[in-house]
Amino acid sequence: MGCRRTRQAIPRSSGLASIQLLAIKTTSGKIVTLSAGDGSDAQTIDGGTEGEGANLMYSPCSWFLVDGSWEGSLTVRDASTGKVEFQRQRENEMVKAVCTDAARRKWAIHHCHKHPNTNKPDYVSVWKWPFDQPEVFEYASSFICAFALSVDGRLLATCAQVHKKGYHLTVHAASDFRIVAELWLDETSYVKEVCWSPDGAELAVVRRDGFSFYRYPDLSLTTVFELKYAADVAYNGNGQLVALSGWEMGILQRRDAIPSSSPGQQAGDA
Repeated sequence: MGCRRTRQAIPRSSGLASIQLLAIKTTSGKIVTLSAGDGSDAQTIDGGTEGEGANLMYSPCSWFLVDGSWEGSLTVRDASTGKVEFQRQRENEMVKAVCTDAARRKWAIHHCHKHPNTNKPDYVSVWKWPFDQPEVFEYASSFICAFALSVDGRLLATCAQVHKKGYHLTVHAASDFRIVAELWLDETSYVKEVCWSPDGAELAVVRRDGFSFYRYPDLSLTTVFELKYAADVAYNGNGQLVALSGWEMGILQRRDAIPSSSPGQQAGDA
């Protein structure tokens, strides 16, 4: 399986508008592609009994859709017909999240076990497009709460919640999974997401009530921005702008203009 030819427009991941199509996955597992121009339905793909699960992303050529399910499957579908081109099923596991680098050549998949009492750790599998045998990274943690590949695919950042210790933020070389940087965050951090800057010089961490920015490779804290019910963070292509979102508001700000908030001070406070 490979990319047969390249369309003029290469769509982005689910939830971000492309020039032509926007792909959305419902909680029932149904996948719908919409015209980015007028919002009309372009294609509906029934995910069958797989149900909800991991997020949805386009392949580098835009001909395929990649997603995972809480039934343990990693699936590649033809974006036009819905035909399954590749599927890997793992019994008694869930696929919780999918991420990729900017070129969509390297992919990381977050797996976890359905039954927490098995004491088996979460783990990440790393794949190269087109998918073949993965490299498997066994992560010694009961719960990976966030992970992200750097833009160039060389680094994998993970954050794991460790009982009675807090949150362990680690950066691994994606080629062999050796740890190249690590930092412990306290138990009140409630980490939700991590995101690399385009130049790989900064790692943004989404906490329950704000955002923390760390310089790489020493992981020194540079900026703290408080926002109630913080949800996600994303950089633009050159890293000069940062989108900060929460349940109640969203902010688009120049990175060099993001002020450091005092503890307890929320965005919008006088």
